[in-house]
Amino acid sequence: GDTSIINSLLRQIADNQHSEIYQVGVSKCLALLAFGVQDKINTLIDFFLPYLNFTKFDSQYTDMERNMLICFASLTTGIPNDKNGLQMKGALLERGVVKICIVYLLKTAPTIDPDDLKLDSDEMKTFFRKRSLPLVLQVLRGACGGHTESAQALHSADLLGFLHKLEAVTDVKDIGNLSEDLLDSLKNSGPIVAEALEDLRKKTREEKRKRAMASRMRQ
Repeated sequence: GDTSIINSLLRQIADNQHSEIYQVGVSKCLALLAFGVQDKINTLIDFFLPYLNFTKFDSQYTDMERNMLICFASLTTGIPNDKNGLQMKGALLERGVVKICIVYLLKTAPTIDPDDLKLDSDEMKTFFRKRSLPLVLQVLRGACGGHTESAQALHSADLLGFLHKLEAVTDVKDIGNLSEDLLDSLKNSGPIVAEALEDLRKKTREEKRKRAMASRMRQ
């Protein structure tokens, strides 16, 4: 497939003269244009990969770096779960995008062990305010939702329980909702991950029920 149109639109995204709304719109068009053509998919990923330095983005960034990450998150969350979309998700996994996001969470979170994780600790509150965290959660939702191998990569990294805990975050903008959206997207990502997720949520519901009963008995 001819990649000249893709390259032309990528240059427009890189042009900081355009508004963020325009750039996000163009990024969604790029995904549609690349569907089904491996060369175009690779061109897209090649363009965005250098900007996926989330640790750097947490500490310092240029306007262009910020725009590129916002556009990439928008592009990935817009990928459908049809044949062409799953081809693109497969490429995101193969080219290391999913791994970059997983490594960011593993290295940046104070702990990923749900039993040790205290949502109200100072360390976790600092983590929740990381500039990259909402973008990483969005990219993972777009890349892993409906794609069995990518969802399995999250499961293998022991991140499902951690993300389930993050669903309960309410005092930091969007983190709880983005974590819930990510996990909801994994329900159709293969039976192993779907069953593990249901077990986590079932256990939480049961714990809440027991606490409610204990509270009523104390009254």
